[in-house]
Amino acid sequence: MLLGNIGASATTTLTIPFVPQALAFSNIQTITRVVVTVLGDGIIADYDAVSLANLKNTRVQGIVANYAEIMLANGIVKGKTCTIEVTNGVTAAVAFQTVYSDSGQASLYWGMSRQTVLAGSGTDFTKFGVLGLANSSSTDYAIVKFGDGAVQRFERDELRIMLAKFQCIENTLNDFKIDNIDGWISTVTFYPTTSQLVFIQKWLPVGSLVEGAF
Repeated sequence: MLLGNIGASATTTLTIPFVPQALAFSNIQTITRVVVTVLGDGIIADYDAVSLANLKNTRVQGIVANYAEIMLANGIVKGKTCTIEVTNGVTAAVAFQTVYSDSGQASLYWGMSRQTVLAGSGTDFTKFGVLGLANSSSTDYAIVKFGDGAVQRFERDELRIMLAKFQCIENTLNDFKIDNIDGWISTVTFYPTTSQLVFIQKWLPVGSLVEGAF
């Protein structure tokens, strides 16, 4: 369903009476910010250009030309007032729309947060859905402990091999993330060579933006 168009170099705000399962955008590379706020619950999504490039198209097996998708919930959240603010950074209009729901009434939001990881710190991440490493370099690596107890070291560029089990590989920043939506990983310990922001996505209960479903 088409929600609207963002004018060239403009910010558009739209309020709708439900939270969609996902949003899709044409020319997402021109979007510099997307903020989704649910009345009574708070901000469930706040993406800048880098986090959009890194976290878009999660679990999307086929990519429509010039379109990209970001997930908001595990279905449609009915009866909630939702405000969507989108900033377009270039001189071309961008269309945005809701994406189908295949899961009925939602019980969980797909929340996103940021965390600074210090150089060489070996920071642990648990109970996450997706870990976005957009700012990582080819010399960074992660130690991944799987749910069955197996432990493996992944160099940054090897992450796309693991990600290919779940979605299309684009040879962009979108490839450098770890998908744990199925909960098959217990811990990721990330060792960056320089301090950097990482992006963490997890399920958060509708009505209470606290701990996720893991």
